[in-house]
Amino acid sequence: MLTTLYKTGEKEETVWEIVGYGETDVPQKQVAYNAPMARILVGLRVGDTVQSQTPKGQAESEVLALYRTWEEVPEQFKTS
Repeated sequence: MLTTLYKTGEKEETVWEIVGYGETDVPQKQVAYNAPMARILVGLRVGDTVQSQTPKGQAESEVLALYRTWEEVPEQFKTS
């Protein structure tokens, strides 16, 4: 599952991919299904907002889109 999040305070859109155990790669925006962030994202729908704790403090994000594969993700969000 791939999720586009819009960070309200930073006015930034990011696509995160939920991957298998041990496959986390934060620079590539991949987080393991058992990580706290993934547990927050699972079950959300487009338009839902979520509060999360980040190294910079509390953050609010809105789910803008959900994708099943990277082929569905717009080019501007794809990493190398």
